[in-house]
Amino acid sequence: MHDHLFFANPTGGNFGTRQKQIRAQFHLTGNVGDNAGGNATAGSGNIAFNASAMVMLSHLMERLLALEVQQASSVAAASVQGEAAAPQPLRAIKAKDLDLPLGKPVSIALDTLALIFDAIFAAPDLPDVIKSTIGRLQIPLLKLAIIDPSFFSDAQHPARRLVNRMARAAIGLTQDTGRDHPVCIRLWEVADSVRTALEKNEGDLSPYLEAIDDLIDERDQMLRTNARPFFELVREHEDQEAFRSCTQDWLRQALGKTTQQEIERFLSDYWLRVMQAAYLDGGTSGARWQECDDTISQLLWSIQPRQSVEERRKLVGLIPLLLKRINAGLDLLNISLQERTPFLNTCFELQTAALRKGPDAPETPAPATDTQLLAPFAFIDLRQSGASTGPSDQLLERNGKLVQYLGMHDTQSPWRSTPQAWQEGDWISFCLLDGERLCGRYCGQLPVSGTVLLFNSEWGYAVAMAPSALEQQRAEGRASLVSESSLFDEAAQAALAQMALR
Repeated sequence: MHDHLFFANPTGGNFGTRQKQIRAQFHLTGNVGDNAGGNATAGSGNIAFNASAMVMLSHLMERLLALEVQQASSVAAASVQGEAAAPQPLRAIKAKDLDLPLGKPVSIALDTLALIFDAIFAAPDLPDVIKSTIGRLQIPLLKLAIIDPSFFSDAQHPARRLVNRMARAAIGLTQDTGRDHPVCIRLWEVADSVRTALEKNEGDLSPYLEAIDDLIDERDQMLRTNARPFFELVREHEDQEAFRSCTQDWLRQALGKTTQQEIERFLSDYWLRVMQAAYLDGGTSGARWQECDDTISQLLWSIQPRQSVEERRKLVGLIPLLLKRINAGLDLLNISLQERTPFLNTCFELQTAALRKGPDAPETPAPATDTQLLAPFAFIDLRQSGASTGPSDQLLERNGKLVQYLGMHDTQSPWRSTPQAWQEGDWISFCLLDGERLCGRYCGQLPVSGTVLLFNSEWGYAVAMAPSALEQQRAEGRASLVSESSLFDEAAQAALAQMALR
Protein backbone atom coordinates (compact mmCIF):
# COMPACT_ATOMS: atom_id res chain seq x y z
CA MET A 1 0.00 0.00 0.00
CA HIS A 2 1.30 3.41 -0.92
CA ASP A 3 2.25 5.80 1.87
CA HIS A 4 -0.61 8.17 1.21
CA LEU A 5 -2.99 5.54 2.55
CA PHE A 6 -1.36 5.62 5.97
CA PHE A 7 -1.54 8.02 8.83
CA ALA A 8 1.07 10.45 10.01
CA ASN A 9 1.79 9.89 13.66
CA PRO A 10 0.72 13.09 15.52
CA THR A 11 3.64 12.59 17.88
CA GLY A 12 6.15 12.30 15.10
CA GLY A 13 6.69 8.50 15.22
CA ASN A 14 7.60 6.31 12.24
CA PHE A 15 5.02 3.82 10.96
CA GLY A 16 7.27 2.29 8.29
CA THR A 17 7.30 -1.16 9.85
CA ARG A 18 3.52 -1.37 10.09
CA GLN A 19 3.13 -0.05 6.57
CA LYS A 20 5.30 -2.87 5.20
CA GLN A 21 3.34 -5.46 7.16
CA ILE A 22 0.00 -4.25 5.87
CA ARG A 23 1.28 -3.88 2.31
CA ALA A 24 2.50 -7.48 2.35
CA GLN A 25 -0.82 -8.72 3.71
CA PHE A 26 -2.94 -7.02 1.06
CA HIS A 27 -0.45 -7.67 -1.78
CA LEU A 28 -1.20 -4.17 -2.99
CA THR A 29 0.81 -2.81 -5.89
CA GLY A 30 -1.48 -0.34 -7.66
CA ASN A 31 -2.30 3.32 -7.03
CA VAL A 32 -5.64 4.46 -5.66
CA GLY A 33 -6.70 5.69 -9.07
CA ASP A 34 -5.90 2.44 -10.88
CA ASN A 35 -8.57 0.32 -12.50
CA ALA A 36 -8.78 -2.23 -15.23
CA GLY A 37 -8.88 0.35 -17.96
CA GLY A 38 -6.03 2.65 -17.10
CA ASN A 39 -3.35 3.83 -14.73
CA ALA A 40 -3.11 7.01 -12.68
CA THR A 41 0.04 8.99 -12.35
CA ALA A 42 1.04 11.10 -9.41
CA GLY A 43 2.05 14.66 -9.91
CA SER A 44 2.88 17.52 -7.54
CA GLY A 45 1.75 15.47 -4.57
CA ASN A 46 -1.72 14.73 -6.00
CA ILE A 47 -3.20 11.85 -8.00
CA ALA A 48 -3.83 12.77 -11.63
CA PHE A 49 -6.68 10.57 -12.88
CA ASN A 50 -7.19 9.57 -16.49
CA ALA A 51 -10.64 9.46 -18.00
CA SER A 52 -11.22 5.82 -17.06
CA ALA A 53 -10.27 6.43 -13.44
CA MET A 54 -12.58 9.41 -13.25
CA VAL A 55 -15.46 7.35 -14.56
CA MET A 56 -14.74 4.71 -11.92
CA LEU A 57 -14.67 7.34 -9.20
CA SER A 58 -17.92 8.86 -10.44
CA HIS A 59 -19.65 5.47 -10.36
CA LEU A 60 -18.33 4.83 -6.87
CA MET A 61 -19.69 8.12 -5.56
CA GLU A 62 -23.07 7.41 -7.14
CA ARG A 63 -23.23 4.08 -5.34
CA LEU A 64 -22.25 5.69 -2.06
CA LEU A 65 -24.90 8.36 -2.40
CA ALA A 66 -27.50 5.76 -3.35
CA LEU A 67 -26.63 3.77 -0.22
CA GLU A 68 -27.09 6.86 1.91
CA VAL A 69 -30.44 7.69 0.29
CA GLN A 70 -31.60 4.12 0.81
CA GLN A 71 -30.81 4.28 4.52
CA ALA A 72 -32.62 7.61 4.90
CA SER A 73 -35.66 6.35 2.97
CA SER A 74 -36.10 3.31 5.22
CA VAL A 75 -36.33 5.54 8.26
CA ALA A 76 -38.78 7.92 6.53
CA ALA A 77 -40.98 5.02 5.40
CA ALA A 78 -41.25 3.66 8.91
CA SER A 79 -42.28 7.09 10.13
CA VAL A 80 -45.00 7.46 7.46
CA GLN A 81 -46.45 4.06 8.35
CA GLY A 82 -46.72 5.12 11.97
CA GLU A 83 -44.16 2.63 13.13
CA ALA A 84 -41.78 3.46 15.91
CA ALA A 85 -38.64 4.19 14.00
CA ALA A 86 -35.86 2.67 16.04
CA PRO A 87 -32.67 4.74 16.11
CA GLN A 88 -30.40 3.60 13.31
CA PRO A 89 -27.11 2.30 14.70
CA LEU A 90 -24.12 4.31 13.62
CA ARG A 91 -22.17 2.24 11.14
CA ALA A 92 -19.23 3.02 8.94
CA ILE A 93 -19.52 2.28 5.21
CA LYS A 94 -17.18 -0.52 4.11
CA ALA A 95 -16.04 -1.83 0.75
CA LYS A 96 -18.26 -4.93 1.05
CA ASP A 97 -21.32 -2.67 1.30
CA LEU A 98 -20.57 -1.61 -2.28
CA ASP A 99 -19.45 -5.05 -3.49
CA LEU A 100 -15.97 -3.71 -4.18
CA PRO A 101 -13.20 -6.30 -4.64
CA LEU A 102 -11.09 -6.51 -1.50
CA GLY A 103 -7.42 -5.65 -1.64
CA LYS A 104 -7.79 -2.99 -4.33
CA PRO A 105 -6.55 0.54 -3.55
CA VAL A 106 -10.03 2.09 -3.45
CA SER A 107 -11.30 -0.71 -1.21
CA ILE A 108 -8.34 -0.22 1.10
CA ALA A 109 -9.01 3.52 1.28
CA LEU A 110 -12.69 2.92 1.96
CA ASP A 111 -12.07 0.34 4.67
CA THR A 112 -9.33 2.46 6.20
CA LEU A 113 -11.73 5.36 6.60
CA ALA A 114 -14.39 2.93 7.84
CA LEU A 115 -12.07 1.80 10.63
CA ILE A 116 -11.53 5.43 11.59
CA PHE A 117 -15.26 6.09 11.74
CA ASP A 118 -15.81 2.88 13.68
CA ALA A 119 -13.38 4.25 16.29
CA ILE A 120 -15.16 7.62 16.27
CA PHE A 121 -18.55 5.96 16.75
CA ALA A 122 -17.10 3.97 19.67
CA ALA A 123 -15.73 7.06 21.47
CA PRO A 124 -17.27 6.74 24.95
CA ASP A 125 -17.48 10.45 25.83
CA LEU A 126 -18.88 11.72 22.52
CA PRO A 127 -22.70 12.08 22.47
CA ASP A 128 -24.51 10.06 19.82
CA VAL A 129 -25.94 13.20 18.26
CA ILE A 130 -22.40 14.49 17.60
CA LYS A 131 -21.28 11.10 16.28
CA SER A 132 -24.23 11.20 13.89
CA THR A 133 -23.30 14.73 12.79
CA ILE A 134 -19.70 13.77 12.11
CA GLY A 135 -20.92 10.57 10.43
CA ARG A 136 -22.61 12.69 7.77
CA LEU A 137 -19.14 13.50 6.51
CA GLN A 138 -18.25 9.89 5.66
CA ILE A 139 -19.00 10.02 1.96
CA PRO A 140 -17.43 13.43 1.17
CA LEU A 141 -14.37 12.51 3.25
CA LEU A 142 -14.04 9.21 1.40
CA LYS A 143 -14.04 11.05 -1.89
CA LEU A 144 -11.43 13.42 -0.50
CA ALA A 145 -9.31 10.52 0.78
CA ILE A 146 -9.29 8.92 -2.67
CA ILE A 147 -8.28 12.00 -4.63
CA ASP A 148 -6.05 13.68 -2.03
CA PRO A 149 -3.00 11.62 -1.00
CA SER A 150 -2.25 13.94 1.93
CA PHE A 151 -5.51 13.11 3.72
CA PHE A 152 -4.09 10.09 5.54
CA SER A 153 -0.50 11.27 5.83
CA ASP A 154 -0.92 14.89 6.96
CA ALA A 155 -2.01 15.27 10.57
CA GLN A 156 -2.79 18.94 9.87
CA HIS A 157 -5.03 18.22 6.89
CA PRO A 158 -7.99 20.65 7.02
CA ALA A 159 -10.55 17.83 6.85
CA ARG A 160 -8.96 16.04 9.78
CA ARG A 161 -8.74 19.28 11.74
CA LEU A 162 -12.42 19.86 10.98
CA VAL A 163 -13.40 16.58 12.66
CA ASN A 164 -11.13 17.37 15.63
CA ARG A 165 -12.60 20.83 16.07
CA MET A 166 -16.18 19.54 15.84
CA ALA A 167 -15.43 17.17 18.70
CA ARG A 168 -13.76 20.01 20.63
CA ALA A 169 -16.81 22.23 20.17
CA ALA A 170 -19.03 19.51 21.64
CA ILE A 171 -16.82 18.71 24.60
CA GLY A 172 -18.69 18.42 27.88
CA LEU A 173 -22.09 17.69 26.32
CA THR A 174 -23.92 14.85 28.06
CA GLN A 175 -24.78 11.56 26.38
CA ASP A 176 -28.50 12.42 26.29
CA THR A 177 -27.96 15.73 24.49
CA GLY A 178 -30.63 16.23 21.83
CA ARG A 179 -30.30 17.57 18.32
CA ASP A 180 -32.11 20.75 19.38
CA HIS A 181 -29.17 21.77 21.59
CA PRO A 182 -27.67 25.05 20.26
CA VAL A 183 -24.22 23.49 19.85
CA CYS A 184 -25.66 20.52 17.95
CA ILE A 185 -27.67 22.79 15.66
CA ARG A 186 -24.57 24.81 14.77
CA LEU A 187 -22.44 21.73 14.13
CA TRP A 188 -25.16 20.14 12.02
CA GLU A 189 -25.26 23.28 9.87
CA VAL A 190 -21.49 23.19 9.48
CA ALA A 191 -21.58 19.51 8.49
CA ASP A 192 -24.24 20.24 5.84
CA SER A 193 -22.19 23.10 4.43
CA VAL A 194 -19.03 20.97 4.35
CA ARG A 195 -20.87 18.14 2.56
CA THR A 196 -22.11 20.57 -0.09
CA ALA A 197 -18.66 22.11 -0.55
CA LEU A 198 -16.83 18.79 -0.88
CA GLU A 199 -19.43 17.35 -3.23
CA LYS A 200 -18.81 20.35 -5.47
CA ASN A 201 -15.04 19.78 -5.20
CA GLU A 202 -14.65 23.03 -3.29
CA GLY A 203 -11.70 22.00 -1.14
CA ASP A 204 -11.21 25.17 0.94
CA LEU A 205 -12.47 24.28 4.42
CA SER A 206 -11.15 27.45 6.10
CA PRO A 207 -14.57 29.13 6.45
CA TYR A 208 -15.99 26.09 8.24
CA LEU A 209 -12.99 25.77 10.54
CA GLU A 210 -13.43 29.44 11.43
CA ALA A 211 -17.15 28.90 12.07
CA ILE A 212 -16.38 26.09 14.52
CA ASP A 213 -13.69 28.15 16.24
CA ASP A 214 -16.23 30.96 16.64
CA LEU A 215 -18.64 28.49 18.21
CA ILE A 216 -15.93 27.30 20.63
CA ASP A 217 -15.06 30.88 21.58
CA GLU A 218 -18.70 31.81 22.13
CA ARG A 219 -19.32 28.79 24.31
CA ASP A 220 -16.16 29.39 26.36
CA GLN A 221 -17.13 33.02 26.90
CA MET A 222 -20.63 32.02 27.99
CA LEU A 223 -19.24 29.47 30.46
CA ARG A 224 -16.73 32.00 31.80
CA THR A 225 -19.54 34.50 32.44
CA ASN A 226 -21.95 31.95 33.91
CA ALA A 227 -19.28 30.59 36.27
CA ARG A 228 -18.66 33.91 38.05
CA PRO A 229 -21.50 33.63 40.62
CA PHE A 230 -20.29 30.13 41.54
CA PHE A 231 -16.73 31.40 41.89
CA GLU A 232 -17.87 34.17 44.23
CA LEU A 233 -19.93 31.72 46.26
CA VAL A 234 -16.86 29.54 46.80
CA ARG A 235 -14.73 32.58 47.62
CA GLU A 236 -17.17 33.77 50.29
CA HIS A 237 -17.46 30.26 51.71
CA GLU A 238 -13.70 29.91 52.03
CA ASP A 239 -13.42 33.39 53.51
CA GLN A 240 -15.92 32.38 56.16
CA GLU A 241 -14.10 29.10 56.74
CA ALA A 242 -10.81 30.93 57.18
CA PHE A 243 -12.52 33.43 59.49
CA ARG A 244 -13.99 30.67 61.65
CA SER A 245 -10.79 28.61 61.68
CA CYS A 246 -8.45 31.49 62.59
CA THR A 247 -10.63 32.90 65.34
CA GLN A 248 -11.33 29.45 66.81
CA ASP A 249 -7.62 28.65 66.78
CA TRP A 250 -6.94 31.91 68.56
CA LEU A 251 -9.54 31.12 71.23
CA ARG A 252 -8.19 27.62 71.75
CA GLN A 253 -4.68 28.92 72.30
CA ALA A 254 -5.86 31.70 74.61
CA LEU A 255 -7.94 29.33 76.76
CA GLY A 256 -4.93 27.08 77.10
CA LYS A 257 -3.04 29.85 78.89
CA THR A 258 -5.39 30.36 81.84
CA THR A 259 -7.40 28.41 84.38
CA GLN A 260 -9.39 31.37 85.68
CA GLN A 261 -13.05 30.81 84.86
CA GLU A 262 -13.77 34.53 84.77
CA ILE A 263 -11.05 35.08 82.19
CA GLU A 264 -12.20 32.06 80.15
CA ARG A 265 -15.74 33.40 80.13
CA PHE A 266 -14.55 36.85 79.10
CA LEU A 267 -12.47 35.43 76.24
CA SER A 268 -15.29 33.22 75.00
CA ASP A 269 -18.22 35.61 75.40
CA TYR A 270 -16.62 38.94 74.57
CA TRP A 271 -13.06 39.07 73.31
CA LEU A 272 -13.58 36.39 70.66
CA ARG A 273 -16.04 38.80 69.04
CA VAL A 274 -13.38 41.52 69.22
CA MET A 275 -10.94 39.19 67.43
CA GLN A 276 -13.57 38.36 64.80
CA ALA A 277 -14.04 42.04 64.05
CA ALA A 278 -10.27 42.48 63.90
CA TYR A 279 -9.97 39.59 61.44
CA LEU A 280 -12.53 41.17 59.14
CA ASP A 281 -10.59 44.42 59.32
CA GLY A 282 -7.35 43.02 57.94
CA GLY A 283 -6.88 39.35 58.70
CA THR A 284 -4.41 37.83 61.10
CA SER A 285 -1.58 39.96 59.76
CA GLY A 286 -3.48 43.21 60.18
CA ALA A 287 -2.52 45.81 62.79
CA ARG A 288 -5.86 45.55 64.57
CA TRP A 289 -5.57 41.78 65.02
CA GLN A 290 -2.04 42.12 66.34
CA GLU A 291 -3.06 44.83 68.79
CA CYS A 292 -6.11 42.92 70.10
CA ASP A 293 -4.07 39.72 70.46
CA ASP A 294 -1.35 41.62 72.30
CA THR A 295 -3.99 43.06 74.67
CA ILE A 296 -4.99 39.56 75.80
CA SER A 297 -1.36 38.46 76.08
CA GLN A 298 -0.76 41.40 78.42
CA LEU A 299 -3.99 40.66 80.31
CA LEU A 300 -2.94 37.06 80.93
CA TRP A 301 0.52 38.25 81.97
CA SER A 302 -0.99 40.79 84.37
CA ILE A 303 -2.85 38.23 86.47
CA GLN A 304 0.18 35.99 87.01
CA PRO A 305 2.10 36.41 90.31
CA ARG A 306 5.02 38.79 89.86
CA GLN A 307 8.43 37.47 90.84
CA SER A 308 10.44 40.67 91.10
CA VAL A 309 10.10 44.29 92.08
CA GLU A 310 10.78 45.31 88.49
CA GLU A 311 7.90 43.16 87.19
CA ARG A 312 5.57 44.59 89.81
CA ARG A 313 6.48 48.11 88.79
CA LYS A 314 5.85 47.17 85.17
CA LEU A 315 2.44 45.75 86.09
CA VAL A 316 1.46 48.90 87.97
CA GLY A 317 2.28 50.97 84.89
CA LEU A 318 0.55 48.54 82.52
CA ILE A 319 -2.85 48.34 84.26
CA PRO A 320 -4.19 51.78 83.16
CA LEU A 321 -3.13 51.22 79.54
CA LEU A 322 -4.53 47.69 79.58
CA LEU A 323 -7.82 48.92 81.00
CA LYS A 324 -8.05 51.51 78.25
CA ARG A 325 -7.40 48.97 75.48
CA ILE A 326 -9.93 46.48 76.88
CA ASN A 327 -12.59 49.19 77.13
CA ALA A 328 -11.85 50.31 73.58
CA GLY A 329 -12.40 46.77 72.29
CA LEU A 330 -15.63 46.40 74.23
CA ASP A 331 -16.81 49.80 73.00
CA LEU A 332 -16.67 48.47 69.44
CA LEU A 333 -19.11 45.72 70.47
CA ASN A 334 -21.38 48.24 72.21
CA ILE A 335 -20.99 46.39 75.51
CA SER A 336 -22.63 48.51 78.20
CA LEU A 337 -20.70 49.73 81.22
CA GLN A 338 -23.04 47.75 83.47
CA GLU A 339 -22.31 44.52 81.58
CA ARG A 340 -18.55 44.92 81.53
CA THR A 341 -18.09 46.18 85.11
CA PRO A 342 -18.17 42.74 86.83
CA PHE A 343 -15.34 41.44 84.67
CA LEU A 344 -13.26 44.57 85.04
CA ASN A 345 -13.66 44.36 88.82
CA THR A 346 -12.65 40.70 88.80
CA CYS A 347 -9.71 41.50 86.57
CA PHE A 348 -8.58 44.24 88.97
CA GLU A 349 -8.82 41.81 91.91
CA LEU A 350 -6.71 39.22 90.06
CA GLN A 351 -4.10 41.83 89.21
CA THR A 352 -4.00 43.05 92.80
CA ALA A 353 -3.52 39.46 93.98
CA ALA A 354 -0.73 39.04 91.46
CA LEU A 355 1.13 41.93 93.06
CA ARG A 356 0.90 40.26 96.46
CA LYS A 357 1.58 36.58 95.63
CA GLY A 358 5.00 34.98 95.46
CA PRO A 359 6.57 32.97 92.64
CA ASP A 360 5.22 29.63 93.89
CA ALA A 361 1.57 30.65 93.68
CA PRO A 362 0.61 30.18 90.00
CA GLU A 363 -0.95 26.95 88.83
CA THR A 364 -0.07 25.28 85.56
CA PRO A 365 -2.90 26.11 83.17
CA ALA A 366 -4.76 23.08 81.91
CA PRO A 367 -5.23 22.76 78.15
CA ALA A 368 -8.64 23.68 76.84
CA THR A 369 -10.90 20.66 76.52
CA ASP A 370 -13.35 19.91 73.76
CA THR A 371 -16.14 20.60 76.26
CA GLN A 372 -14.84 24.11 76.83
CA LEU A 373 -14.51 24.78 73.12
CA LEU A 374 -18.03 23.57 72.47
CA ALA A 375 -19.47 26.18 74.82
CA PRO A 376 -21.93 28.58 73.17
CA PHE A 377 -19.34 31.08 71.96
CA ALA A 378 -20.57 34.13 70.11
CA PHE A 379 -18.78 33.48 66.83
CA ILE A 380 -20.06 33.16 63.29
CA ASP A 381 -20.20 29.42 62.60
CA LEU A 382 -21.13 27.88 59.24
CA ARG A 383 -22.91 25.13 61.15
CA GLN A 384 -25.63 27.68 61.85
CA SER A 385 -26.59 27.44 58.17
CA GLY A 386 -26.47 23.66 58.11
CA ALA A 387 -23.20 23.38 56.16
CA SER A 388 -20.60 20.82 57.15
CA THR A 389 -17.24 22.20 58.21
CA GLY A 390 -15.20 19.03 57.68
CA PRO A 391 -13.17 18.06 54.63
CA SER A 392 -15.97 15.88 53.25
CA ASP A 393 -18.34 16.65 50.42
CA GLN A 394 -20.44 19.79 51.03
CA LEU A 395 -23.19 21.48 49.09
CA LEU A 396 -23.09 25.28 48.97
CA GLU A 397 -26.16 27.19 47.88
CA ARG A 398 -27.12 30.79 47.29
CA ASN A 399 -29.86 32.24 45.09
CA GLY A 400 -30.34 28.92 43.36
CA LYS A 401 -26.62 28.50 42.62
CA LEU A 402 -25.22 25.17 43.82
CA VAL A 403 -21.59 24.17 44.31
CA GLN A 404 -20.46 20.68 45.22
CA TYR A 405 -17.55 21.63 47.44
CA LEU A 406 -14.52 19.34 47.77
CA GLY A 407 -11.94 21.97 48.68
CA MET A 408 -9.75 23.25 51.53
CA HIS A 409 -7.90 19.97 52.13
CA ASP A 410 -4.70 21.97 52.12
CA THR A 411 -3.37 25.26 50.84
CA GLN A 412 -0.33 24.02 48.98
CA SER A 413 0.03 21.42 46.25
CA PRO A 414 2.79 20.54 43.78
CA TRP A 415 0.08 20.74 41.12
CA ARG A 416 -0.03 24.51 41.49
CA SER A 417 3.59 25.01 40.48
CA THR A 418 4.32 22.25 37.98
CA PRO A 419 4.79 23.16 34.30
CA GLN A 420 1.97 20.73 33.47
CA ALA A 421 -0.56 22.61 35.59
CA TRP A 422 -3.87 23.01 33.83
CA GLN A 423 -4.90 26.49 32.84
CA GLU A 424 -8.09 28.51 32.81
CA GLY A 425 -10.18 27.39 29.84
CA ASP A 426 -9.02 23.76 29.86
CA TRP A 427 -11.61 20.99 29.95
CA ILE A 428 -10.89 18.32 32.54
CA SER A 429 -12.38 14.87 32.97
CA PHE A 430 -12.50 13.94 36.68
CA CYS A 431 -14.44 11.98 39.30
CA LEU A 432 -16.61 12.96 42.25
CA LEU A 433 -16.29 11.20 45.61
CA ASP A 434 -18.93 8.63 44.61
CA GLY A 435 -17.03 7.77 41.44
CA GLU A 436 -19.30 9.64 39.03
CA ARG A 437 -17.28 10.92 36.08
CA LEU A 438 -17.77 14.48 34.89
CA CYS A 439 -16.19 16.74 32.30
CA GLY A 440 -16.00 20.42 33.18
CA ARG A 441 -14.27 23.62 32.22
CA TYR A 442 -11.49 24.85 34.50
CA CYS A 443 -12.76 28.31 35.49
CA GLY A 444 -9.98 29.43 37.82
CA GLN A 445 -8.36 28.95 41.22
CA LEU A 446 -9.08 30.65 44.52
CA PRO A 447 -6.06 32.85 45.35
CA VAL A 448 -5.34 31.61 48.90
CA SER A 449 -6.48 28.00 49.04
CA GLY A 450 -5.85 27.17 45.38
CA THR A 451 -9.27 25.49 45.20
CA VAL A 452 -10.15 24.77 41.56
CA LEU A 453 -13.59 25.66 40.21
CA LEU A 454 -14.92 23.31 37.50
CA PHE A 455 -18.11 24.24 35.70
CA ASN A 456 -20.31 22.96 32.91
CA SER A 457 -23.67 24.52 32.05
CA GLU A 458 -24.99 21.04 31.30
CA TRP A 459 -24.72 20.09 35.01
CA GLY A 460 -26.70 22.95 36.52
CA TYR A 461 -24.11 23.34 39.27
CA ALA A 462 -20.34 23.76 39.77
CA VAL A 463 -17.67 21.66 41.48
CA ALA A 464 -14.94 23.13 43.70
CA MET A 465 -12.03 20.77 44.30
CA ALA A 466 -8.84 20.97 46.33
CA PRO A 467 -5.79 21.05 44.02
CA SER A 468 -4.20 18.15 45.87
CA ALA A 469 -7.30 16.01 45.28
CA LEU A 470 -7.31 16.84 41.58
CA GLU A 471 -3.59 16.13 41.35
CA GLN A 472 -4.09 12.77 43.05
CA GLN A 473 -6.77 11.87 40.50
CA ARG A 474 -4.42 12.84 37.69
CA ALA A 475 -1.65 10.67 39.11
CA GLU A 476 -4.07 7.74 39.41
CA GLY A 477 -5.36 8.20 35.88
CA ARG A 478 -8.83 9.25 37.01
CA ALA A 479 -8.47 12.87 35.85
CA SER A 480 -7.13 14.06 32.51
CA LEU A 481 -7.00 17.04 30.19
CA VAL A 482 -9.44 16.37 27.36
CA SER A 483 -9.71 19.70 25.55
CA GLU A 484 -6.47 19.10 23.64
CA SER A 485 -7.35 15.61 22.45
CA SER A 486 -7.73 15.00 18.71
CA LEU A 487 -10.64 12.73 17.85
CA PHE A 488 -9.63 11.95 14.26
CA ASP A 489 -5.97 11.33 15.13
CA GLU A 490 -6.86 9.05 18.02
CA ALA A 491 -9.31 7.16 15.80
CA ALA A 492 -6.63 6.90 13.11
CA GLN A 493 -4.21 5.38 15.59
CA ALA A 494 -6.86 2.84 16.60
CA ALA A 495 -7.55 2.04 12.93
CA LEU A 496 -3.87 1.57 12.18
CA ALA A 497 -3.56 -0.82 15.12
CA GLN A 498 -6.50 -2.82 13.79
CA MET A 499 -5.01 -3.01 10.30
CA ALA A 500 -1.66 -4.15 11.65
CA LEU A 501 -3.35 -7.14 13.33
CA ARG A 502 -4.88 -8.42 10.11
